[in-house]
Amino acid sequence: MLDLLTHQNVSFGVVVLEKAKVYESLRTDPNLLYRYVVVSPLMNYLYSTMTSFATIVIDKSLNREQTSAFDDYAKIKANLLSSGTPRLSFNILHRNSQSETSLQISDCIAGSGFAAYERNESQFYDKIDGQVIYFQYLWKQKQV
Repeated sequence: MLDLLTHQNVSFGVVVLEKAKVYESLRTDPNLLYRYVVVSPLMNYLYSTMTSFATIVIDKSLNREQTSAFDDYAKIKANLLSSGTPRLSFNILHRNSQSETSLQISDCIAGSGFAAYERNESQFYDKIDGQVIYFQYLWKQKQV
């Protein structure tokens, strides 16, 4: 799948974190972790590029209450970044990763990042490295 991506006009953002260094409160509440790891970097990136509309696809692993809280947090974050004047419109879709191609692609990218940064096996990540336009490694400083 990664070979196919290299021939597409697409770009990726990658956030890598070392789970062992994640606070216990974040590990036991996936909604808090998602908000910290996904929403903040994503909204910051979208606003920095002056994007006007985005469809955000998230793995449907959160329950209904957590999904609602995630969506509300994304709206609050967008409003904060725009100083109260939203210029970014977005739609958040919570999908099953087994039936959503974009989430399967994300899993491949995440797997290649994990192998590169945790096992020093970068042959898969190297295939897409030129398409990574946003990168953040949380809580650990390590180079591939």
